[in-house]
Parts: sequence; structure tokens; C-alpha cells
Amino acid sequence: MKLNLLIEQNFKFKKQDAEHLIYLSTMCFYNNDIQVASQKLGLKKQEFISLANTSNSLSEDNLKKIIQEYFWNVALLDCLTLLLNRHGFLMALRKLILTKNKPGTLIFFDIKNFKKINNNYGHTTGDHVLREVAQRLKKICKGDLLSRFGGDEFIIYLDNISKKSTPIFLEKIRDNLIKPYVYQSQTIEIDGIQLGCSFREINSNRQIDDLIKKADPKCQAAH
Repeated sequence: MKLNLLIEQNFKFKKQDAEHLIYLSTMCFYNNDIQVASQKLGLKKQEFISLANTSNSLSEDNLKKIIQEYFWNVALLDCLTLLLNRHGFLMALRKLILTKNKPGTLIFFDIKNFKKINNNYGHTTGDHVLREVAQRLKKICKGDLLSRFGGDEFIIYLDNISKKSTPIFLEKIRDNLIKPYVYQSQTIEIDGIQLGCSFREINSNRQIDDLIKKADPKCQAAH
């Protein structure tokens, strides 16, 4: 079946309207950054901008690729931080464990009293802090699985660090994340982060849910 018929029947809009919707949705998904959005969809900047005019510039094959790419990203990425979301992280970790049978360290943390930032400075500032946390993590944890697991909770999975080195790495994360955040001339200081970790041994049958629960600082505090 032709893609335009699929769109009309399943999404209830025409091909040119689909292109326009993809433009608007992708811009929203990538925080209105045209350069990033166009790169993520494999288009030149002008080709991407042309979608804003509900043009018929894309072939059906290219439009199909864009729709697949967009909905794949929506399913697996957190749209605020562009880290893996909960579903994306669990999928990626299962695949990693199946393909690379190596020991691993799972780090779970949340921001202490994060609600206070939203209450005192507003949700836009709170969103900025979460995005900045993600950017700082990317610089520290290159090549590792990173996830905004929900709210102000984040998870890191590493298979390139020993148990002995983990406390040093935890302190590195803490030291980087507790530095002040600046947004629109305001300096925001967080109350700290709550960190926990768990370990997966080689050939371990330990379930992912158990690894996460063991690392969750709130679960640790309850014991």
C-alpha cells in the first residue's frame, strides 16, 4: 500500500500535512534546534525547513524513513534530555547483556528536593537543570548507557569500570552534578544527589529489575 494511503487511513491526514506535522513534532522533540533536528532526520537544513511550508518535497520513501525515525525516537528517548527513557534503557541493557557477557555497574541517582527548584524558580528552570544534568553526564560517561529513568531519576550502566574504581567514579559524578546551574542570569544550587549502585557479575542470572532495585537509593534507605 502507498505511504500516502497509509497516512490518510491511519493518521487521518494527507502527505503534505504529514510533512508539516513531522516538522512541528521534530522541532518540539529537539527543543526547536533546527540544526540538530535536521541532522537527526538525515536532511539538509533547507530540506528540513521546507517541511514547515507543507511542501511535497520529500519522496514517499524518505517520508517513510522520517516517520519511522521519529516514532522510534519518541518510543526510546526522553524528549527533554535526549537520554534513553525507561523503556529505551531497559531494551538497550537487555541487548548489551545478551551480546556482551561482561561484569557491569549500575548507578542510580536522583536530585535531592528537586521539587523545591520547580516551586522556587518555575518548571522551565527545572527543565533546564535536568537538561544540564544530562549534558554533564554525557561528558563524564562517554559510551555508557545513560537514562532519565523518570522525573529527576537517572541511571548509568557501565561495563568498563571495576568495583574497586566505582567509589571514585561516584564521587566524580557527585562533584560534577552539585556544581551550581545557571539559567537566565539565575544561579541555582541543588541540595545534592542521592547515589546508589549495584553490580552484575559475569555469567550472572541476576535480573535487571533486581539490579535497579538494589541500586535505588530510596530502596537502600528503606532497609
